[in-house]
Amino acid sequence: MATSTDLDSEKRRKMQNLLLNDEICVLYHTKKEIKKKEEEEVVFIGENKIEKVKGEEEVLLRGMATQALLREANRSALRAKEYGPQGWLKPRALTTNKRFLARTLQSVELDRKEFEQKRKMLAEKRRAAER
Repeated sequence: MATSTDLDSEKRRKMQNLLLNDEICVLYHTKKEIKKKEEEEVVFIGENKIEKVKGEEEVLLRGMATQALLREANRSALRAKEYGPQGWLKPRALTTNKRFLARTLQSVELDRKEFEQKRKMLAEKRRAAER
């Protein structure tokens, strides 16, 4: 008899299959495959398209870009395991409170101006006292 966890995982798998249709597909590559592609100076784009890469810099840049994409895909896969299909979406970035930031900057600027004025007045008083 199937346990509740088996049913839950089966239900989760069905939901993931529904949400992740054929249009959305994430491919996982190993580091060996990336190195092999770099050595051959061939980068695969899509399923059947192949583009020749010129020079070592482009190979290096493409390799770095591929690694960055793979890291992001692996992070998304981990989030998907933990949170389900919604885990594939990137988390929202925290937004700054722009009003607070603007007022704080204005306040700091005013304080700095007052400090500079006081410093100038003290310097003038010292000069006057020295004469």
